[in-house]
Amino acid sequence: QARGTGMREGRLIAPFIRKIDGFPNAPDGWELALAYGDARGEAETRLIGILKSEPKNARALLGRAQLRRMQSRSEEAVVDARKAFEASPDASFGATVAAFLAEEYSRSNDKANARVWFRIAVKDASPEVVSRMAFRAARMARETGDAAEAQELLRTACRAGNAEACAEVKGEAPTDRRPLRRRFRN
Repeated sequence: QARGTGMREGRLIAPFIRKIDGFPNAPDGWELALAYGDARGEAETRLIGILKSEPKNARALLGRAQLRRMQSRSEEAVVDARKAFEASPDASFGATVAAFLAEEYSRSNDKANARVWFRIAVKDASPEVVSRMAFRAARMARETGDAAEAQELLRTACRAGNAEACAEVKGEAPTDRRPLRRRFRN
């Protein structure tokens, strides 16, 4: 429903409105501000307030990292995202943060770090994220000349349901459509 309401991209807000137990809750003001591209400049002030009282709030740290990305402050976005990953309450959220870091390193053309974070994101992510991240990581591995890793990542993406990866691996659609199970940290 996000696209019909003027939000830039629905995926931006998804990690923020989920509770730890997986059930959605109403978004806070800073979450909505980010979803709408922080058009009124409200997110910064709200996030500062939250992080003053809870400096290891992983959701707020990732929110500030997203805000920094929108402000073209990549280095600060990476610092906040790394803090969010360290403070991450569960593997699923950690995979979301790892995907953010992989994308950020990819944008700055730091392929070595991007590949590391793509691999971390793939380890504990939902099948949808695995499909997308493993495929991107495979392309990056291929660009850097690591054909074996590229093939392994393409197979992972294929198992997660990425038809394009399956076509590259074996020229056919995936045979096993069962989604990958999420793995949670102890």
